[in-house]
Amino acid sequence: MKKLFFVWALLMASLFCYATTNGSVSDKEKERIKAEVKDVINTLITGCEQANFEMICGTFYNSPDFKYIYNGNIFGYKDMVNVMQPLFSTMTGQKFTFFDGYYNILDRSTVLYTSKCKTVAYFKDGHTTVSDPGAAQFILQKIGKEWKIIYAVESTVEKNIERQQTEKLNQVELFKEYVTGIWKCGTGKDTLFTFDCKANGNYLEAKAWSTDANGKKFWENKNVIAYDRNSDKFIWTRTFKRGAARVFACWFSSPNVMEIIPINDLAKPAGAALRFKNEYFPPDFIKQTAILNDKVTDVFNYSRVKDAKAEGQPEGKLSQLELVSQFKGYWTGEIGKDTFELWEGKSIENGIDVNTRTTYKNKILTQGRTLLVYDRSIDKFIGTHTSKGLPTIVFTMYFNTKHSGEMVMINISNPEEEQSKILFDFKTSVEYTETIPQQNKPALVNTYHLMKKK
Repeated sequence: MKKLFFVWALLMASLFCYATTNGSVSDKEKERIKAEVKDVINTLITGCEQANFEMICGTFYNSPDFKYIYNGNIFGYKDMVNVMQPLFSTMTGQKFTFFDGYYNILDRSTVLYTSKCKTVAYFKDGHTTVSDPGAAQFILQKIGKEWKIIYAVESTVEKNIERQQTEKLNQVELFKEYVTGIWKCGTGKDTLFTFDCKANGNYLEAKAWSTDANGKKFWENKNVIAYDRNSDKFIWTRTFKRGAARVFACWFSSPNVMEIIPINDLAKPAGAALRFKNEYFPPDFIKQTAILNDKVTDVFNYSRVKDAKAEGQPEGKLSQLELVSQFKGYWTGEIGKDTFELWEGKSIENGIDVNTRTTYKNKILTQGRTLLVYDRSIDKFIGTHTSKGLPTIVFTMYFNTKHSGEMVMINISNPEEEQSKILFDFKTSVEYTETIPQQNKPALVNTYHLMKKK
């Protein structure tokens, strides 16, 4: 009995020590914490209603630990930015109605917020979506002096309300407007899918391929997309090197939504087990949803590359001064575990001026400046990078295609010595990579994403 009493007393003492260390939160403190967190939630709602993606991102914790779950899809911070930023650029605004909201103060630095919600989103092309019913849950943590959302879950039932149709959709014109061009999509780790489509009368021709981190093709096919007047649909035939082929029927069911099903299901489209839904957001973004037996299996996001050769061949002499403007804007990339590089590029009269910052676990490690000045005599940029406490780096930089090129380091004490190179590539208008070849080691690849265009 004494032993049992001793164990019970020890357990009570442990709980008392935990409560004393962790500290219970008084009602007054709860009200203060709730008011602080409510400001963050209101900022998030305002950003969503104004389609202000920068304001929205300001409420999230920019960290590898951040997670965002939307209708079964799980995103890290970078993936969330890559998916949501192009989507918000197609909106004019949203209307949010939150009700039955509940703030659960877990401790002085952690709050769980849960609410039901209804959302109406208004798009630039005239259509509207209504998400009702919906539910949202956020975990907010106090990091330093600020509250940030570190974990978010949204679950909605979305209904698409198309703009009024006064006449029959022109399938041929819609295909020419939305399907043609060069489209790119990340389909896996270090894997890039490219779709290069050209119009030819009432049919389209396309090449498609996938490349690895080194730009090497490992898969490709050819496509013919021909209009069938009888069904008012396009017949999409994909052929592969080994002779296999797949045939689909596809059509626009609204001005910005395409339906794709296997040709065998054309007689009864509603009964197709496999189907794809492409949502086109002008001018250059596609959200493709793959559906099998009425369940979403994959979601792919494509961006259209403007005025570029798909496979990177140069077309005549390139205008270096025009191409360098692609570096403009706010960019960020993860260059190591918990280590991020952020840079802001601004145009100057004869080149571009870039301010850089490297952070580790949100603490600034280095700050510097890169200046690129065009030298007409060699048709290249002379670049210098200065950073406090570090040696100055000098290099040449030039584009050898409209979206890629190289930087060559210069040894100031021995300019004739062969130096290391950095290969750069604007994969899309919002994604940029730097590849650093290494002897006897795999190349080091860093990927950056555009947060805001200058």
